[in-house]
Amino acid sequence: MATTLSALRIALSKEIADYWASATTSAGAAGGTTLVDTALLAKPADWVPADAYDLITETGHARLDEERQVSSLSSSTLTVLAHGGQIGASVDYEIHRLFTASEKRRALLHA
Repeated sequence: MATTLSALRIALSKEIADYWASATTSAGAAGGTTLVDTALLAKPADWVPADAYDLITETGHARLDEERQVSSLSSSTLTVLAHGGQIGASVDYEIHRLFTASEKRRALLHA
């Protein structure tokens, strides 16, 4: 049975301690600049470094595989460079703090 590239990306992320996956708990800003997730309340503002990126992983979602740089974390709100539209509630996403999801995919493809 074949292993998907997304499963390999997750395994690599876990191996290098760079794995955070969750789902939004309410809709973000209409312009797509925020993700809202109450699970982030447990994280300090400096948990998100300057080069962190989010990745929308919700299968069938219009923004699937969109990856944007994170600019800040405040309470349960993650502010990002604008996605193509609003990120609603119950949307699966990942945060990559050490390497982007794209960098991990390229590394896996070259391995």
